[in-house]
Amino acid sequence: MTEPTPSLSTRSAASGPEAGADPGPLVSVAWLAEHLADPDLRLIHTSSLPERYPQGHIPGAVWADLYSELNERGEDPAVPGVECHYLVPSRTSVEASLARWGVGPDDRVVFCDDWARNRQAIRGVWLLRLLGWPADRLHVLDGGITAWQAAGHALITEIPAPRRAAPVRLSGGDPASLATVDQVQAWSAETEAGGPIRILDVRKPAEFAGTDLQSRRGGHVPGAANLDWESFVKDDNTFRSPAEIRALVDAAVREAGGEDATSLRAAYCQGGVRAAAAWFALSILADVPIANYARSWEEWGNRIDTPIEV
Repeated sequence: MTEPTPSLSTRSAASGPEAGADPGPLVSVAWLAEHLADPDLRLIHTSSLPERYPQGHIPGAVWADLYSELNERGEDPAVPGVECHYLVPSRTSVEASLARWGVGPDDRVVFCDDWARNRQAIRGVWLLRLLGWPADRLHVLDGGITAWQAAGHALITEIPAPRRAAPVRLSGGDPASLATVDQVQAWSAETEAGGPIRILDVRKPAEFAGTDLQSRRGGHVPGAANLDWESFVKDDNTFRSPAEIRALVDAAVREAGGEDATSLRAAYCQGGVRAAAAWFALSILADVPIANYARSWEEWGNRIDTPIEV
């Protein structure tokens, strides 16, 4: 008789053959170099540019496509006539991706970015946590390939052989990390009625102002504060300290007429990738819980029933 596949919500999160102490959500190049040969470590090279992975990647890394595995394309019933690029994949779709990556139920997963300053890797972390992967077995390589090379480590072009692993069945998860359009509308209305600042727009200032048009309508969610997500990372692509992140967001909220970051409930961008980085910086690093409005401006700016401020 075939044994049932273990559920991630019922097994021990650290039951792998070489399980050790949780290194934290953000791992350094030094940690990865020390643990690269661990039998339970799976390194996922995340990119929107397929040609970059074969040009050079960290030894053992497998490639994940930002636009077909960590996002899906299709039509959202809320925005008819628009091909959406940032739909949240289903559990079964993500389980299939885990199988392709060779990830088994007891593995430790580290996402690595190539050129996007951590944000594509963080989309992977946000998605797996949303769907139930244990937080203490899920990490981002701080600084990605840039930091790896800066530390003197080489990239390789050899593609690793496919690895077969026991199938993963995702269950449970963190629904509080995902905000809906109805929630964002309610929080926006609360601010517009004189309440605290609830929404953080982490797009470029030109997108916020509506001069850089990436949907049918330009502008921003009424009452939102604006802070470009890239403020969270330093020139070397590694994250700023939690105190620096908190100070930056406090200042943005105050500039919008609020008090500090603790009033925030969600962040958004164009499609939930940059907003996932804001979720990571605030919720995971700076201990200020917010959600990712994953459908973001791709939904809000293409609908006709959502209010816009320019």
